[in-house]
This record gives sequence, structure tokens and C-alpha cells, in this order.
Amino acid sequence: MTSLCDQLTRPEVKPHVIDGCCALIERQVAGKRGFGGAAVKAGFAVVTRVKPGFIREVVTKLLPDFAASLQPIYDESVAEASDAAVADVFARRVAEDRSRAAEALLGVTDRKIDGARPGVRRAYQKLRPNARENVEAALPGLIETIQPHLVDPS
Repeated sequence: MTSLCDQLTRPEVKPHVIDGCCALIERQVAGKRGFGGAAVKAGFAVVTRVKPGFIREVVTKLLPDFAASLQPIYDESVAEASDAAVADVFARRVAEDRSRAAEALLGVTDRKIDGARPGVRRAYQKLRPNARENVEAALPGLIETIQPHLVDPS
């Protein structure tokens, strides 16, 4: 079976996944409202001002880790799929257990943040308390981004 990471990092797929994830992040940030939204937008502005292209760089670097973090859900989807397309089962499983998927993804950034620049660490620490809610809200867009690139195991 081809891993989720291998599927999403194939040379003909990876640029599309990265573009889609970057666009998703921008849409999610732009859609934030209220005080929490202002904090997210301010943090995003700091990060993009400190280093233009930083979001694309981080998405590119972390894509394999993010995919690996979702691998257990993907494996369960493969086992369950039978006659259904694995990508459809995976999308359903992520939608049904958003908190598990969000925590898996956040586990990646939690492990990586210590090596980040101080300004990025401070912004992350301010945003982390509400991060699961934000990631859960973004999961449908993430699935929409990656689902077309998933292939059924042979």
C-alpha cells in the first residue's frame, strides 16, 4: 500500500497540494472574525512580514509530517473501504472525527515549534489555545485539497 505521504509528495502532485494548502490557509485567515480572528490575522501578518514566502516554505517542509500524522486514519480507511473508494472513506472518517485529525496535525507543529524563530514561537503560543477549533474548521478544505490526489491501493 502506498502511504499517504508518498501519494501527496509525488512529483506531479506535490506542487498542487502545496498550492492548495497555502490557499486554504489564506482563506481561513481572511475569514476569521472578532477578537480571536484579529489575533489570528495579526499572527499571520507577523509571520508573513518576518519572512515572505514563509507559509509556502513551512507547508512544503511539513507536508510529509502532516501526511504521516494522518496515516493512521488513512490506514483505517483502507481497511474499511471494501467496495468504496478509499479517498471517500478517508474524507468521511476525517469529517466524523475532526478532533482526532486536528490533534494529529497540531502534534506536528507542537513538536516543531521549539526550533522556530522567537517571533514565530510567540505568535504560535498565542494562537495555540484556539488552534484545534481553527484546524477543525479547515479540515473540509484540507480534504477537498488532497482528496483528488489520493489513489486506491492496488
